[in-house]
Order: sequence, then C-alpha cells, then structure tokens
Amino acid sequence: DVRRAWRRFYRALEIGGIHLRNESSIDIGSATGPADPRIPYQIDGRERILLGEREVALASPEETLDQIMVRVKGDASFHRLSAELDWRGKSFRTEEPMFLASGNYQDVFWKFAEQAKYDIEHLTFVERNGSPEGWVQEDVARMRFFLEPTPYLRVLWERFSDSYREVFFWVPYATYMWVTVKLTFLNILGQLFACSLVAFAFAKIKFPGRELLFILMLSTMMLPPQVTMVPQFVLFSKMGAYNTLFPLYILSFAGAPFFIFLMRQFYKTIPQDLTDAAKIDGCNFFQIYWQIMLPLVKPALAAIAIFQFQATWNEFLQPLIYIADTTRRPSQWDSFYSVSPMAG
Repeated sequence: DVRRAWRRFYRALEIGGIHLRNESSIDIGSATGPADPRIPYQIDGRERILLGEREVALASPEETLDQIMVRVKGDASFHRLSAELDWRGKSFRTEEPMFLASGNYQDVFWKFAEQAKYDIEHLTFVERNGSPEGWVQEDVARMRFFLEPTPYLRVLWERFSDSYREVFFWVPYATYMWVTVKLTFLNILGQLFACSLVAFAFAKIKFPGRELLFILMLSTMMLPPQVTMVPQFVLFSKMGAYNTLFPLYILSFAGAPFFIFLMRQFYKTIPQDLTDAAKIDGCNFFQIYWQIMLPLVKPALAAIAIFQFQATWNEFLQPLIYIADTTRRPSQWDSFYSVSPMAG
C-alpha cells in the first residue's frame, strides 16, 4: 500500500519508553517516550548515525542498575541499532547490535551480563575505556542510540539465517543428539550381545527343559509393554535410577524375544558338525560362540542392529517417563521446545 511504500523510501524507527530495572526486574527509573517517537533517518555511506540521546533518573542513588528495557519499533531494514550508556562515572557500549528485522513494536533488553540459555533474551553492555565526558550525575543514566547501515548482502544473510540462529541458540540440539547417539549405541550393543548369546544356547546347547523355556520366552511377546510399564518404573525408581539414562538401555542387555527367535533360527541353519569339531579341538561353549558362530551370523546381527537402531532412535515414551532433566532427553524432544522470540 501507499504507507508501506512511503516508509520504504523514507526510513524511520521509533524509540519509546525506557525502563531501568534492578536485579529483581523492578523499575527503579523510567522515561516515557516523546509525543512523536518516530526518528527519521537517511543512510549516507557506511557511517554510524546518532539517532538521539535520552536521560533517565533513578529513584534512588543507592539502587543498582541491572537491566534496561527500551520500547522500539523497527522498520524491517536490518540496519543495526546500538546504544551507549553513561552511568555513575562509567561509560558502556553494546557488545553486539540489534538488527531491525521487524516492523512491529518490541521490548529490547540490555544487561551487563552475558546472554545465558533460558534467560530473558537481551543484548549485553560492556564497559568502555575512560569515563564519560561531562557526565557525573549519580542518579541519572544517559543513553545514546546509534544506527549502523548494513550492507545488502549481509541483509540477505541475516534474513536467511535469523530463525536458524535463534533455534540453535535456544534449543540444545547438540546435547539431544549426543544423548540419542549414546542410547542408540548402548541399546544396539546390548541387543546384539544378549540375543546372540541366548539364541546360541537355545540352538546349540542341549539342556533339560530347553524347548519349554524357549516357548516361555516367546510367550512374553504377548505381554503389551503398557502392562509392564508401571512395575518397571516403580522398580527403577526404588533403585535410584529415575532421571538417569540407565532405564533406557539396561533392558537391552536382557535381550528381546523376537530378536532371540530370529537368531535361533539362523543358528539352526549352521551344521552341528562345526560345533562338534570345535569341541573335539578343545573349545568351550563361549569359544564356539565367539570364534565360530558369530562370524557366520553377521547378516542376522546386521538386521537386529537396523531394527534396534530404528526403535531406539524413534523412542519417545520411555524418555518421557524416566527423564525429568531436559538436558538429558534425546532428540525426539526437539520439537517439544518452543523458541523464545529474539529481541532482534
């Protein structure tokens, strides 16, 4: 429309009220914005532009200033807004600028501490060398606002990468991914070792009640996981394993009925003569399992590894039940964390 076209060629931003706050986020001083907060500007080269200067009185000289909130309406130009602060004989500057990425009103916070994750989104003030010239008032803070032009190519890059940088800052993807990889590796390792060993016993070792035990083992497949969910949770809680990764992988070292059945059928295809020959040569059962049988069942092991990888990677319910600490949850929880709006 006409208004949008006008603002595109005649740039202006608005700086409204300024609020000084202490560590408890309580206002200790404020200054309302002018009747017409619009500040027109014109970019000429790459020089920094002084937009204006504001003074804010503190309620008491003893108050400690922790953060500053400024009401700003940008113009979606992606030019950079920075500020300088003079307070109690010291001068501060913004460590990083705010990009005017939006054309809406937003509250911009400046603090004296580095941005921490899960903290309120803010920019950082760092102390400048030297004292502010002609400024010694203890109960008044002075802020100066500057605008720095942004090259066109950087504007394109900021527009493209803004959301990605926001997501990767607020959501600990690296932690989630590391937890997922660790759980996947442990579950695959446990299933491969336990299932191949148990299946070897059912297929190659003769002992009383072998077939009955095998049938009982297969019958556990008829139990829905929801039936054992609560007893398992109570058991692990009493063991002190709640909010740890222990319950998410330890059961894999007990094997899975379907994988044991798969491995047993694969062992059945291997001639018994190999086992008998190994016994004659003096091999015990573990040596037969480790040195002779395992190299012959690699295709079955690969199939189990693929199935277990898919099951562990997509597991959502178990971490929900056992893990309370968000930094210990796997990557399936990425989409369940909303990203706080960026100040810029």
